[in-house]
Amino acid sequence: MGITKNDIIKQLYIDKDIAQAIGKMQPVDLQDDLRQEMFMVLCEMDEARLMQMHESGFLKFYLVRTMLSMIKSDRGTFFNKFRKQVEEWGIQYDTKKANRYRDWE
Repeated sequence: MGITKNDIIKQLYIDKDIAQAIGKMQPVDLQDDLRQEMFMVLCEMDEARLMQMHESGFLKFYLVRTMLSMIKSDRGTFFNKFRKQVEEWGIQYDTKKANRYRDWE
């Protein structure tokens, strides 16, 4: 019996290159969420397509490219689920911080 879709996904999930790429993404608090979203894409992918990409050596590149798209896009699912909330919180935090400094003047 050959390698299965699940075997490939498991191998990529613990791959050092993938972990290193995710480790460079900011904010750090979203790295686990990013990993989960990336691998959801693979789990939902058609098995024949995933197998073909794996056999051609393209799958790891595809996964990293997917990660970069998730991070850079301000319209995608990852942004709307995770980053938007962090950015909104950051703006609220900065506003409160600015108001606190103004009160000291």
